[in-house]
Amino acid sequence: MAGCLDTKYNCGQIVSSSCVPYTGNTLNFPVTADQLSCDANINDVISVVDKYVKKLVDGDNLTSLDKNCLDFNPAIITPAQLHQIEINEICLLKGQYTSLSDQFNNLNIGTEVVTIALPTCLQSGAAPCATGPNQYQFIVLLNLFASKLYNHETRITNLGG
Repeated sequence: MAGCLDTKYNCGQIVSSSCVPYTGNTLNFPVTADQLSCDANINDVISVVDKYVKKLVDGDNLTSLDKNCLDFNPAIITPAQLHQIEINEICLLKGQYTSLSDQFNNLNIGTEVVTIALPTCLQSGAAPCATGPNQYQFIVLLNLFASKLYNHETRITNLGG
């Protein structure tokens, strides 16, 4: 009488699933190579479904991810939650990019003031154009740097002969 309360043993004669023809609907997810043949049995269906379920289960395991600069726990986050974090970060970066792009497009190097601690060799050349402590118009700095580079290029050229 062992197992008499177990429904597996009280359902009549047990038939191997490889002997039971599959007469259900066509599966929607298998790719062409995995389509079931016309004489498929239950084992064939279970095998195809198992392969796709395994991909889903394996895809849910995020513990091997290097979270890098994102803030999440790979052991407990779901793929949907991770995608939301990614979307949020992309939107934040898009906003920052748009802001920087707008600032760059509106940049007027003739009037833009830059705060910079210049090396001693450049301080005297920039001093007459300072608008405050360590503050200079961007165009003045560009011209100062260009002049210094030209002077160095001339010296190097003269060394060569």
